[in-house]
Amino acid sequence: MTTFLRLLGIIGAHAFVQSLLILGDPVPTFHWSFALTFAASFCALVVSLWAITAVMAGNWDWRVMATVVGTVALAAAAGILMPVLTVLVLTVGMALACCVANRVSPLDFVRTNPVRSVIAFAGTAIGIVLLGIAAVGLGFLVTGAPGAFATWIVAGLTYVSIVRVWTIRSH
Repeated sequence: MTTFLRLLGIIGAHAFVQSLLILGDPVPTFHWSFALTFAASFCALVVSLWAITAVMAGNWDWRVMATVVGTVALAAAAGILMPVLTVLVLTVGMALACCVANRVSPLDFVRTNPVRSVIAFAGTAIGIVLLGIAAVGLGFLVTGAPGAFATWIVAGLTYVSIVRVWTIRSH
């Protein structure tokens, strides 16, 4: 129960920070204020994902943080180049972060449980796609800070369920 409350606290705090960041209605420009908002949003996302992974795996190692930073940065770059690549980058990156957090080699993990790995990869990809659909739907129906808050709550709960699948699979 305490892990569940910790996760809810992390998700809620992250959603609150992200909804505060859009209060000024930031417009993407080459201005330092937008760059600062982007950096704050990126850092909040990385810290949130790292904390969720660490709480669920019981491992606050710096390698988990490095994996999460790399995954988020590559997913952002992939989203700019080709949005479909984002799903692939996030699927592989989330699985890798969970393997690192659980101190399991990704190759050993896949070799040990090949069918479960395929199912977990497919479930992760489907979860990310459904999250994207939910985010677009929330963006149309609920706008402003409440919409951002609801979107990040859904994103956090989705990430928790994905980490749970990979954490179960890696033990």
